[in-house]
Amino acid sequence: MKVVHGNSEAWLDNLFSKGFAYSYELPSRSLSRLLRKHPELWGRVKIFDSSRSTHGDIDYSHFDYFGRSIRAYFLEDRKEDFVSSIVSEFLKHNNMSPDPDIRRSFTHMLHDYGLCWEGCTTHNGPPIRPQRKASAYDIVYWRVKSDEKNHKDDMSTEQVILFIADVASLFPKPDIYLIGEDPLGRSDIELVLIRANSLGLKISLERVETVYLSEHKPLLKYLNSVGVKVDGNEELSSLKLSNVIPVTEIFDYNLRSLLRLFSDLKKAGFKEWKLCFPYSNIDLIAPEEYESILNLLYDFSTYDMKIRVCGAPFIFRVAEMRKSKGSYWNDSYYLEAKAELARIMNSPSEPSIYSESNRSLFVDSDGSVYPEQFIDIRVGDVKNMQLSQIYTSNGLLEDIRNSRLKGLCGICRYRLGCGGNRSRSYLILGDALASDPACLNSSKYIS
Repeated sequence: MKVVHGNSEAWLDNLFSKGFAYSYELPSRSLSRLLRKHPELWGRVKIFDSSRSTHGDIDYSHFDYFGRSIRAYFLEDRKEDFVSSIVSEFLKHNNMSPDPDIRRSFTHMLHDYGLCWEGCTTHNGPPIRPQRKASAYDIVYWRVKSDEKNHKDDMSTEQVILFIADVASLFPKPDIYLIGEDPLGRSDIELVLIRANSLGLKISLERVETVYLSEHKPLLKYLNSVGVKVDGNEELSSLKLSNVIPVTEIFDYNLRSLLRLFSDLKKAGFKEWKLCFPYSNIDLIAPEEYESILNLLYDFSTYDMKIRVCGAPFIFRVAEMRKSKGSYWNDSYYLEAKAELARIMNSPSEPSIYSESNRSLFVDSDGSVYPEQFIDIRVGDVKNMQLSQIYTSNGLLEDIRNSRLKGLCGICRYRLGCGGNRSRSYLILGDALASDPACLNSSKYIS
């Protein structure tokens, strides 16, 4: 690598045009202008704090992109794919955003990727590391259609058995959730379930009506769990089966209704509750309301109730903030609900709250594969290619798996444990990699 020194923007402009590397202090605004003029360098840059770096040490590890000056190394070869997104965000935020949270988030992003040393002082608290390792998908959603209708393009029994075996060959084995109007309606479904059980796969029904249980009771023994819709009007005692999990869809902002339903589930003896935020191209719940709802769900989880959240992966951020900061959310409506919860319940214990994995795949009844059920971008077909090959060879799936996202989701310190709701981003913003507009943090960035 050729290294030259200097601090004249015009002089550097000439050197950059010739492919030289730069290793000296330069005001960040000047470097920003230069990078705009030389986009071919965006994927070949490492940026470091000038007070920490040493000449020639391209793997050194400290960065503060809002400092008075920075040090940059332009490499001959592309080293990491994520560097391009780092520079893009640097250009975007360096002159445009005064928000200190965004500044800190950007530093956390580099730290998570190992670009910040153990003595990093650009954020408060201990060094930040990825909260979870981005690995294979955790859930496969499979839409099953009944044989009562003529679905000539659906997978045959042999193709389904091969599909099940392919899923079982993965490590760790993902769970399979059956979805659709009649997810147990295939004539060969018992054979499929028996085969899946023999391979050690956990198969569950994502969400069905109460009446569906009685119609398919002989098959329930093969299922790991059965999600049953609960909105407060059901006779909850009739649902007390060993593998039944009550599932509630949250369509609006009504904390009192959630509080009543939580109390009813506790009285009925349930220990687990799944709450889902439906996807739509118009979100009827504001980001501030999401924050109140999720904080209340966190409080529910401290009263001997395992809470599972789907559709709002930023519950991970809320939970982490509650653990580190305590009760940080001061919305009056939420505080009233929290006070009422404390009045009717016993002493709280340790929280037990989880976000359903945002790393999932959707397989349609005909074998077509999509990143998620509501992202209509077809990425493969399990009738022609193994699911594992589809997942590792598709660029969009790789970006989602590794949290290579846009906007604040791409630089958020919680992105590896959250990742945002990709379906919501796609339906509302038209981009599966955009920031999740329902999250309070990213909604500020989008606006």
